[in-house]
Amino acid sequence: MTQPVGTPTRPLRKAWIPFALALAPINLMLSVDRNAFMIVASQVQGEFGFSLEQMSYLLASIAWTYGIFQLPSGWLIQRFGFRRLMGIALVLWSLAIGLMPLASGFGGMLVLRLLLGAAQAPDWPSSVAAIAAWFPAEKRSRFTSLALSGQYIGPFIGAVATGLLTYHLGWRACFYLYAGIGLVLFALWWGLSRHVEHAGTPPAHRSTPIWPQVRALLSLRTTWLMSTFYFCLISIQAFFLSWMPVYLTKERGASLTESSWYSGMPWLTLYASVTLYGFWADFRIRRGHSLRAARLPAAVVGFCLGMSLALVPWIANVGVVVGILCLSLFGVGLVQGVVWSTVQDLGGERTALLASWTSFWGNMSAGLFPIIMAYLVEWTGEWKYAFMAPLACSIAGLVLAFFIPFNGRTEAAGASR
Repeated sequence: MTQPVGTPTRPLRKAWIPFALALAPINLMLSVDRNAFMIVASQVQGEFGFSLEQMSYLLASIAWTYGIFQLPSGWLIQRFGFRRLMGIALVLWSLAIGLMPLASGFGGMLVLRLLLGAAQAPDWPSSVAAIAAWFPAEKRSRFTSLALSGQYIGPFIGAVATGLLTYHLGWRACFYLYAGIGLVLFALWWGLSRHVEHAGTPPAHRSTPIWPQVRALLSLRTTWLMSTFYFCLISIQAFFLSWMPVYLTKERGASLTESSWYSGMPWLTLYASVTLYGFWADFRIRRGHSLRAARLPAAVVGFCLGMSLALVPWIANVGVVVGILCLSLFGVGLVQGVVWSTVQDLGGERTALLASWTSFWGNMSAGLFPIIMAYLVEWTGEWKYAFMAPLACSIAGLVLAFFIPFNGRTEAAGASR
């Protein structure tokens, strides 16, 4: 029987070193770079004269290529290893953000946004594969949540840092600085991860033809349940990834500095919820509870809290609006922890492929819903109708949670054995 990726072949006592000093900071910087344009969107729109529709494409475009390139990323990770793919990705996306200040118009900016999304695609499947290889099952939820929380505290840190740097130095200098930080992180990753790259990944598995694995994965009901479930979740998160700063400045009258703080605060609560979920889930499992008991309650509570986003346009007080945004994203964080822990539970030796496929559909959602919301605002003239789109999709996600087989590694892991 082929040993699954998620089962370390030898003790990896020092795996926390590349995790803490490279993998977690890389995931944090990914989200800082990914959200930097969103924070300066009003300045860029004013400087270049972009329309609302053009801005919607610039904001959403990163999710298109990020999602599309998830699919080959899963195969490339299994073929060449997560160390190489992560390193190449980090260099390319640092170059992409460093070139954005040189764009001369809509076309050039759109190409660089698309490149940024494509280059960042291997990051999370690589991270999931690394954690599955480096750590035993009873520790994976916490390390997955810690890595994921880096992506979600990144928008808070990035919102504040990008706002302050833009205010004092301009958005172009800010983007150059972020590119330089990315190249430093590449050096750390390449140096620290070299001794643990292939742990848990049998050489025979690397030579297995990819298309039979893909076909087998896509024939499973679980694969489609997970991807649809994640699509529904990201319909809520899409607003925070795109329109939130613009909404706060243009609809709520917040200044750039205020918008930076207001936009960052919900991500801080998401960071807290993702981290708390990981430790809570591992505690439940250690106490003898089933995987379903550690996953389903958090998914249900998380979706219910996430739906509170629909209340935002009906509330006049800005402070209460920010509180609702924090509550909504806190709920999203709980479900994020559930999704990626479950991918590792079910994925087995196809963890990278399942992670890529699930992430693909999440990013299709992230690329679709900002455009849907923009057109609903244009057609109706009011934001309250735009918020109905993620509400409807999240209700579907809540229902799907009850059909996911959370208990143990099921067909996704076992089909290839």
